[in-house]
Amino acid sequence: MKKIFCVLAVFLCVGAVLAAQIPENLNVVKIEEDGKTENGLPYTITIEYLPATGEAFFTVTINQSMFNQADAMIAIRDRAMKFIEETQENGVRKYYHYVYRGADSTKYDGAKKKVYYTSRIRFLEKQATAY
Repeated sequence: MKKIFCVLAVFLCVGAVLAAQIPENLNVVKIEEDGKTENGLPYTITIEYLPATGEAFFTVTINQSMFNQADAMIAIRDRAMKFIEETQENGVRKYYHYVYRGADSTKYDGAKKKVYYTSRIRFLEKQATAY
């Protein structure tokens, strides 16, 4: 009897997994662009945006010899502001401001001589109110 319930439970789980559909707005939208810092140094910025939650990972990739954390932070800040402007729908703003979701991370890849500086950002839909 226990075996029948176990087999039935397994079939129900498999059926649920096969029948589940992932909504389109849960898919990650990936944007990759090249840019230059205020000092004219080239970098690549990658945005991995999740529309369902309004969260995005902004990653600046730059050569190790050219890395300056302040420049990377400014590049991410400027791109986040531009992202808010780009997400307007029918002339109406979708997002009004953003917040950082934790500490930024810096990863060094010695083999490729690259630095990856990442910020996790959440975009907020409501306009800030003054108290």
